[in-house]
Amino acid sequence: RLSQSWRRHPSHMCTWEPFAAKHFGRGVAAGRMHMSSSAARDRGVGGSEATTRRDIRVFLQEPLVAMEGAAVDFTLEQAHYLRKVMRVGEGSAIKVFDGSHGEWWCRLDVVDKKSVRGVLMEQRRVMSTEPDIWLVFAPVKGDGTEMMVQKSTELGVAKILPIMTQRTVVKAVRFDRLTTISVEASEQSERLSAPEVRPAQPLHSLLSQWPADRWLILCDETSS
Repeated sequence: RLSQSWRRHPSHMCTWEPFAAKHFGRGVAAGRMHMSSSAARDRGVGGSEATTRRDIRVFLQEPLVAMEGAAVDFTLEQAHYLRKVMRVGEGSAIKVFDGSHGEWWCRLDVVDKKSVRGVLMEQRRVMSTEPDIWLVFAPVKGDGTEMMVQKSTELGVAKILPIMTQRTVVKAVRFDRLTTISVEASEQSERLSAPEVRPAQPLHSLLSQWPADRWLILCDETSS
């Protein structure tokens, strides 16, 4: 993945900021550079607490109460992921974000078969301005649709809007599946938000509701 490639090659950080500022806005560039400094600070934390910090990020659907000591409740799916997949235990600290209040360290105080709960420890990254780019596309066969959702999320789009046209072959889109993919891509790519994913709709319906003050750029691969 693109995000993993950037993490594997820290030397790329010197070229990311001007590229991101030019194509996606200065908020994305600043957020990426701040992520680098935050990661360095996490590695530099000493003491026994540092050994419990896990490089796990979880997006919270419910807004955070952005203050130290605030309680955090995880959904059943998230609890299963943390307990069974990532094997976290009580006392472990993970990263949480909600798209509005930046990223926080969260200490897990309760990890049992019924639930996982924690409390906010400290803010790791403050919320930054993100580009307001909407992606409109017709679903394609195979895993192409899921790939588009994943990669566009990693690149920072704000909304994902699948549409049905007269020549669209795929007749059904799993809205819940695309939402899950976008959330997972947000967690893995170090974004501070997750894009809004809309259910598929006819092209004419989208155009009839399109904001008058928003540009719509058509990408036509058949045009010469």
